[in-house]
Amino acid sequence: MSKILVCGEALFDLIPETRDGETLFRPVRGGSPFNVAIGLGKLQAQADYVGRFSSDPNGEELLRALHASGLNGEWVQRGDEPAALAYVFPSDGADVRYSFYIDGTTEAALDLGPLIDDFPSDCALLHVGSFSVVREPSASQIFQLIEQKNALLSYDLNCRPSITPDPNAIRGAAEEVLTRSDLIKVSDADIEWLYLGQNEEALAQRWLRAGARLVMVTLGEKGVRLYAPQWQAELPAVAVEIADTVGAGDSFMAAMLDGLQRRDWLNDSTWEQEGIVEIAQRAARAAAITCSRAGSQPPSLDELGTL
Repeated sequence: MSKILVCGEALFDLIPETRDGETLFRPVRGGSPFNVAIGLGKLQAQADYVGRFSSDPNGEELLRALHASGLNGEWVQRGDEPAALAYVFPSDGADVRYSFYIDGTTEAALDLGPLIDDFPSDCALLHVGSFSVVREPSASQIFQLIEQKNALLSYDLNCRPSITPDPNAIRGAAEEVLTRSDLIKVSDADIEWLYLGQNEEALAQRWLRAGARLVMVTLGEKGVRLYAPQWQAELPAVAVEIADTVGAGDSFMAAMLDGLQRRDWLNDSTWEQEGIVEIAQRAARAAAITCSRAGSQPPSLDELGTL
């Protein structure tokens, strides 16, 4: 079976907890691409992760978690830089707010040169996302990787305004990747912030005309809308008691990629509607399970089940 490679940041989310009236922050492994990779590993997909971990205990914990999920970490680099951190704060809406500390961390030292020069022939899909795609020095390297690879491209926009506060400054870089992507995931909040409330369907149709096979717009508690060249569909969210929403979109993404791989559609030119809807319904269940527990804890295959 052809492999999925996930490239991008890994960090620690600091999740607030109240004890005896005092707010404390508990470290939880995170970073959108890393979460997607862990989600794929726990679903027993054929996948691996491309990134850089610190040589300190935080990096050891990230590597341990990667291996525990079932991934080899063949493309993981190690370095003396500290791991990046993200404080997580509740908001009035369904989303959460983040405060990132990433300058001088492993995120600035990742070297994709070896992968650019020798992209693995067994990789059928490359997944990228979040701030590593639009923030230097990783952005230009990831773009080179996209230009070199011979595989499908999956992109989760996953905007982070606290890291890239000016939407006009990153829109061009994001569009360069969006117009090269086969599978696109954006949230309604991403569209509102980056495209200043432009029409969602018009954006999706533009990306489809550029070559995308599927655009997924996640709507939080309202579910997800799917856009394909010949059809559209809207699916409800799965009802669940929410602990928090950290990593929910990443679990959805991982389950979508896993579903496509299970149907052997990463090597197939046609993705028919009924099958995509079934995959998306399973992905919605994966997101709901993640929402039911604190931090990004994607479901295992035993919890989610096969298609």
